[in-house]
Amino acid sequence: MIARAAAVIAALFLAVSSAAYAAAAPAKSKAPDPRAWPTSYEPVAMTAAELLKAKREKSTATNGDRTMRITYAFRDGGLEGAEREVWSGDDYRSDMTVGPFVTAEGSYQGQRWITNENGYTLLKRGVHQRTEANIRALEKPDAGDDVRMLGRLRAPADVYVLRVAPPDGREERRFYDASTLHLVRRETNYLNQLVVSTYDDYRTAGGVTTAYRTSVSDGHPENDAVWTIKDLVLGGPVVKAELDVPGSRRIPVGMPPGAASVRLPARVDEWGRVIVRMTVNGRGLDFQLDSGADGIVLDRDVARELGLKTYGRWSNTVAGTFTSTRSIIPKAEIGPVVMNDLMVQAVPFSYQNDSRTRVVGLLGFDFIAGCVVKIDYEHGTVDALDATSFVPPADAMVLDAVLDDQVPVVGMMVNKALGEHFIFDTGADDVVLFSGFAKKHPEAVDDHSPHKNISRSFNLIQADGVGGKLDMRPVMLAEMQLANVHYPDYLAMVMLGNQAAFEGEDQDGLVGASLIRAFDVYLDYANSRVVLVPNATTRKGKIK
Repeated sequence: MIARAAAVIAALFLAVSSAAYAAAAPAKSKAPDPRAWPTSYEPVAMTAAELLKAKREKSTATNGDRTMRITYAFRDGGLEGAEREVWSGDDYRSDMTVGPFVTAEGSYQGQRWITNENGYTLLKRGVHQRTEANIRALEKPDAGDDVRMLGRLRAPADVYVLRVAPPDGREERRFYDASTLHLVRRETNYLNQLVVSTYDDYRTAGGVTTAYRTSVSDGHPENDAVWTIKDLVLGGPVVKAELDVPGSRRIPVGMPPGAASVRLPARVDEWGRVIVRMTVNGRGLDFQLDSGADGIVLDRDVARELGLKTYGRWSNTVAGTFTSTRSIIPKAEIGPVVMNDLMVQAVPFSYQNDSRTRVVGLLGFDFIAGCVVKIDYEHGTVDALDATSFVPPADAMVLDAVLDDQVPVVGMMVNKALGEHFIFDTGADDVVLFSGFAKKHPEAVDDHSPHKNISRSFNLIQADGVGGKLDMRPVMLAEMQLANVHYPDYLAMVMLGNQAAFEGEDQDGLVGASLIRAFDVYLDYANSRVVLVPNATTRKGKIK
């Protein structure tokens, strides 16, 4: 069973004028999670190193470089599914089917990849390494990894308790059965949320002992997932074709035959939001083009009105907590561009952008990745270009974009501090600096306004995000730099650090429309890049 992290819908709409406050509300203390096991332990002489060594010695054999095939049955979000893994040494491929949705992931010769529900295959670049850091800390701990024995717990089970908290990983407690030394439970701190994994029904085959049942809980019952091994075969041939990195299963976005580019029914409003008209079942709907969204989002009520069948139910937390489901749109049209059998996330999402526009969804990765999307902010137009023939303009600046989360992550300088993981987010109104970046570079987020008037007058501003409100404070930055364009005296927002689910673990912030609109923007996901051509606003030096 391959470990997975929840997907993030990173959409942000600032509402500064209606929600600015002079003082921040006091932080609320978090109640203890009733799922957590006790933290009072019986002292033991055994060290963490001795426990891990004894555990290794209890295994009569390891899989080593042998091959392995595992078949799981699982239940997730109320749906039944099956997962099949093939391993050869460190190389693996996992194929998962749940309801009508098919996904895959793997690693071959060090290259990790995923194929998502809509058929796109994406090569991963390794932005997120926290799980691997914990594994490394257990196998070859460094001096600062904080791997230590906490003691022995007698109830609710007789276990040794190990703490693992490498600085580049996650804090977790691991519970090992006192007699067998089998790992029976893990409690992991993931984005300030307790995730509990339990392991039972241990069996031994070919000298390899493993848990045949794994359960995962994040505190929301609808998210409880259980994996059960149905078949495990060690040894036997595995050929290269079973593990090699595949191409995309399909591209759901269809350009008109022979067309190199088409104009889309879209406009750019006064805030820089890109509103696109999409037709579903004969009904015209307004979506926001959102490069910060990892898929396509449709309002749950609209999905119901359209008669779309939904599958599963999950609890998600972004700006707030909400329930989501999945649906399939048989056919969607954006002008002459057609998308067939499109998997979308159905969530409670809509907002009145202006008196004539109710936005009911987000067009993210699964649309953008099927073509090259050009946004001309100066003239308010949007085009879809054929990705196979696209060549960047001669005067373009090209940003390397990491797409591990299905959103483009680029580098940006903030007062001489480099942040390598900023989301290039057409769905955000402004530039937002996450609290992790601010903590790492406090001098970079210092308010540069005269007498710090901005931060003194407004030390809490709320913005609308998916599922709720976001707390942040405004600052005047002395300088920002994107590509080779400098922005002096730039107003940005700094997250207060109380909404970890929105910020994620490894991102530095959002590059939003207030900055992006200074360019013609080409989103070229097929080549992992964002292409920028300065428009008249930038050339005339009007951006301040």
